[in-house]
Amino acid sequence: MNQQQQENRIIGILVLCGVLISIVALTVAADLNEYEMEHNEPKQVFIWNDDIESVPNQGYIKIDTIVNDTIYLSPDE
Repeated sequence: MNQQQQENRIIGILVLCGVLISIVALTVAADLNEYEMEHNEPKQVFIWNDDIESVPNQGYIKIDTIVNDTIYLSPDE
C-alpha cells in the first residue's frame, strides 16, 4: 500500500470517528434537554371528585394513591 492510500484510510477513519462522536454527543444533549424540560416545567393539577358523598365534610383529606395522572383522595382520620 502506498503513502497516499494510507493517508486516505487514516482520514476516513478520523472522519468516521468524528461522525460517531457527534452522534453520541447530540444524543446525550437531547436526553439532557428532555430531562430538564420534564423536571423544570410547572405542572398544573386539577383535582375533582365526582362522588360528593366520599368527601368528608369534617376533618381532613389525604392523598391516598397516585396512578399516572389520577390522584385518589381519602379521609385523614
